Amino acid sequence: MKRMQGIVRENEQNTIVGRCALCLRENQSLRDSHFMSAGALRRLRDRTQKNPNPYRMDDRGWIQDSRQTRDYLLCDDCEDRFNEGGENWFLANCWQNSRFPIKSELLQSAPALAGERLKLYQAASIPQVDKAALPYFAASEFWRASAHRWQGTRGITLGPYEEQLRQFLMNETPFPKDCALWVSIAETTTPMTGLILSPYGERIGTCYFYKLVVLGVGFNLLVGQRIPPQCREMCFVRGTGSPIFVTDMLEAALLKDVERKHQAEPRLMASLHRASPK
Repeated sequence: MKRMQGIVRENEQNTIVGRCALCLRENQSLRDSHFMSAGALRRLRDRTQKNPNPYRMDDRGWIQDSRQTRDYLLCDDCEDRFNEGGENWFLANCWQNSRFPIKSELLQSAPALAGERLKLYQAASIPQVDKAALPYFAASEFWRASAHRWQGTRGITLGPYEEQLRQFLMNETPFPKDCALWVSIAETTTPMTGLILSPYGERIGTCYFYKLVVLGVGFNLLVGQRIPPQCREMCFVRGTGSPIFVTDMLEAALLKDVERKHQAEPRLMASLHRASPK
């Protein structure tokens, strides 16, 4: 099997061997890596239903089953790096049916700014929010969507920022200076809170604008040398006080994105009808 990162093969022990896409070491035993966090997907299983598996949408349509998009991509060390760097903390603090720990911590603090549809909190003053784990988790998801061609998805194209994010994930360099990461939390719990959407996006104005939604937390990644200054100030990594937004505008934007995708590809709506329980 040939990949962008090189050749993978089976050795005498039937282990897949190749170059790890993250650390770039050759002749590594590669794990069957998940495109999206396997732990996050497990959270969506509803055992009270006849079919407990969550709905997911990729470029082939809506599907309800237990299969997960995966491929041999990372070595053991780098899988563990992702888990310890951000995924473990994120899964313990995202929406969990009856609990939403990160949101609870934010709401116990006074917002730095409170508008009609949006509240701004400064995570730098909230010790329970891991300021390193949150951007690391988001960066790992965006990087995976660009670094490998996953079956059933178009992914995203980060250009030179893919390598910059890889180096950040390897703790070799700081977060890229021409990237801005926005973090939003769903204010109201609705069925949309349990949604997972893999990274997607397009060029908007002077930069590229990519989105990722995982269990009540929305991430927007802006990339380019011409990111407007006001957008840079909203960056969780470099903005004043590590800003996090609590808003229901996140759900409104998601609904608009899904509607646009259905309009562009009517077969997706047909696949949703086929996947829905009769």
